[in-house]
Amino acid sequence: MKKLLLAFSILALGSFSFANERSGPQIEGRVGWSFNKNYDNDYDTDSKGMEFAEGGVEFRKAGIGSLENLELGVGGSFMYDNGTRHTVNDYSSIPLYGVVRYNIININDSIMPYVKGHLGYSINSLSDNVYNSQGGRVDGDMKGGLYYGVGIGVELYGFTVELMYRGINAEFKQDDKYDYYDGETKANKTSLGLSIGYNVSCLINPAACYESAFKQPDYILVK
Repeated sequence: MKKLLLAFSILALGSFSFANERSGPQIEGRVGWSFNKNYDNDYDTDSKGMEFAEGGVEFRKAGIGSLENLELGVGGSFMYDNGTRHTVNDYSSIPLYGVVRYNIININDSIMPYVKGHLGYSINSLSDNVYNSQGGRVDGDMKGGLYYGVGIGVELYGFTVELMYRGINAEFKQDDKYDYYDGETKANKTSLGLSIGYNVSCLINPAACYESAFKQPDYILVK
């Protein structure tokens, strides 16, 4: 009985310990939408619903040293904000960032959940003219700032679905400091982003993407 229990324990442990063994470069393109956007400035305007569209690409290296589940790389995206008009909150961004992804486990040989983090710099630009409360145009520039994100996702044969919380720091520098925005105005915002993507490396070299990733370990036979 003890040997039988030991055998079942080994089988159960094996089912939760698939070695990812993904290796080589990973090139992933994705498109997404953001919602539940919030602003952190003196002219706060919360916006609900899906607000701005995004497209981006990541280049990652899988299998860092002895950490087979770890992927490191760089990425960039373009975020077009269409949530509010004619305020300092209405700006688009190009985040450039470092990315770290950790593949947690393989489920049923085909599903790979993961966690991911972003950290970098966002190049920001106004999407439209800014106007004051009297309807007059306000001239100025949107400054760049810190970009960060943390999220979770799941991959199935190279296709991914991802949910990420992100923040963008920005500052609107007005040309006429005596006008409505008094020179410089903080324009930070955070949001949740839902995106779908595909790892092009899975099409070029499936074995380096998911075939070896779903290889099960050898079980120990207990007599």
